[in-house]
Amino acid sequence: MASAYAYLTCPARRLFLGLGKPLRGADGVVTGLGWAHPPDLLPDALFTMLDDCAGADLELLLDTDDVYDDVVETWTEIDPETESQTDADLAPPDLLLITFETYLAGRTVPPATYHALLRPGLPPDRASGVVRRRGTGPDAVDQAFTRNLHWEPTEFLRRSALGMETTEHVEITAQQAADVVTRVLCKRLRPDL
Repeated sequence: MASAYAYLTCPARRLFLGLGKPLRGADGVVTGLGWAHPPDLLPDALFTMLDDCAGADLELLLDTDDVYDDVVETWTEIDPETESQTDADLAPPDLLLITFETYLAGRTVPPATYHALLRPGLPPDRASGVVRRRGTGPDAVDQAFTRNLHWEPTEFLRRSALGMETTEHVEITAQQAADVVTRVLCKRLRPDL
């Protein structure tokens, strides 16, 4: 199982994104995924896919799963390796590959700051959750990545600024936030890993 490659899939949108190979700690538990893509683009592609698929069921598919071949042949893959293709050069809809750049084209991915939620004494790479803030001032929107596998509104950062929260948090990078989110995805979608 350790050599399997993981894909986040949205069956309702017939969309999938390669995430990497599951990485395991000394205890055998999946601690994250070994990214196979440029780290500067993957968080935007991952978070945009999660936004696009909000409310839809998500699945974590491994390339060793029985349905993998059907998905690859009939769904749209977001893949940085097709960078030499343009929309006109893309394969027919039954084998559609789009780059991260194409997937994100024409979209304004709002700048965000990310915060790791920490249990006492644990470092950010062992965060129990992640919160993001998009925008600044009174227009800022705070969202937590929840067990529902979607970004949902939260008052955590505002309550924390007022001293009303006891959970520690620290600002992290988008890549670190993507690591936390994929760890949650693995735990919730594939507890058999």
